[in-house]
Amino acid sequence: MTLGKIDIRYLIEEHINTFELKDIQKSKSSNRRKHKTRKNMKRDKGALCLFFIVPIIISLLASWVFGNMSSSFSNSLLTCLSILSPLMFGFFPFIYDLIDNDEINPESKYLIQQFKANVLFTMILSFTTLGVILLWILASNNLCIICHYFDEKTASTIINNILLCLSAIIYYLLICLSLHILMIIQRFNFLINQYNIFKNNNT
Repeated sequence: MTLGKIDIRYLIEEHINTFELKDIQKSKSSNRRKHKTRKNMKRDKGALCLFFIVPIIISLLASWVFGNMSSSFSNSLLTCLSILSPLMFGFFPFIYDLIDNDEINPESKYLIQQFKANVLFTMILSFTTLGVILLWILASNNLCIICHYFDEKTASTIINNILLCLSAIIYYLLICLSLHILMIIQRFNFLINQYNIFKNNNT
């Protein structure tokens, strides 16, 4: 189907599958990992909670404390995300260089595949955040239409609630994005260290 060309469900599932328990990662060889199915995979629920559930709580608190975003803040976010999203593409030459490199530990190549999945998901998260911010800007500039159908007080309440909901979603996406960027930096550093250790041990 044509929609299959833009179907990102596999990319999301591949990213979620990287949240597996550490003892499983250490106990299984790379060959067995390749044949791991969704049923026998045990995911780290603590990590999933940190990356996806905790941001919900923080975003609700942020929307309660800060309320709706300001126009200047949304414009600043657009600028930052417009710069960040293309920078994520810079990881891919590094990723494929490591995959094809014979001097890297074969066991680390599974971690490189996980790193690739994390980078792709973070890019999706970045583009999604960018889209919701644009939706917030569009809504804030056009919700005055509601005033023609309701009295001033009701219209003001509806507008504030819609913008507050969009602001909470943006806070959530920003927190998720920040956590995933920190994870990518940590895994990038780990892969570099593993590469240096393996290279020094084999020279």
